[in-house]
Amino acid sequence: MEPANIPRMRTAPGVLEAIKAADPETEISLNYIKVLIRTEAVARYFGRPCPPEEWRCTMALAASLGLPGKLEDAGAALGLDRQKMVEGKRLIQAFSKPNRDGARRMPEDAPEDWELFREYNIRDVDVECDIRDALSRFPRPPEELAAWTLDQQINDRGVALDATLVAQAIALDRQSSQELKDEARTLTGVENPNSPAQLKAWLPIDVECQPWS
Repeated sequence: MEPANIPRMRTAPGVLEAIKAADPETEISLNYIKVLIRTEAVARYFGRPCPPEEWRCTMALAASLGLPGKLEDAGAALGLDRQKMVEGKRLIQAFSKPNRDGARRMPEDAPEDWELFREYNIRDVDVECDIRDALSRFPRPPEELAAWTLDQQINDRGVALDATLVAQAIALDRQSSQELKDEARTLTGVENPNSPAQLKAWLPIDVECQPWS
């Protein structure tokens, strides 16, 4: 399927309909979203595999044409009518990350900012689709698609780890750290040997640093 015929997905209902109707021969535009959307959100929700062969990445297409990798930069370079909203960084910090106490900011805590956050996400998708449309006449070469697909397959597969070895290494590190900390307390008498301020207070003030010979 040529890029111009790839389903253009913006709203949640449109996404659901496109994926429900998809078969192995259907290609779905991935746009500037991460592989997490394909492998975790979509695949788990519908309980069906979402192999990268079914998807096309607008960011990869833009990069293959020499355009910037960031959404806002690519939109600016193309001179799109709609651009990424500059408020995004602040809103992501506000609603997508917990504070130092682990609490999250909820929509009712700042309804005006939440509405702006919704608009920001909608605008992102609009800009992604506009970039897709602007570049639809430039199909990616088969070798580029193959390279992107292989990259996604590698990411999907992940890296095999020996879970037992990792757990034992963490336990050994904790044990060793505690032993060294206890030894440092015995030698210095300070409450927290990791504290530079306490160690400075313990060190003799008349110590002179000798140059290396």
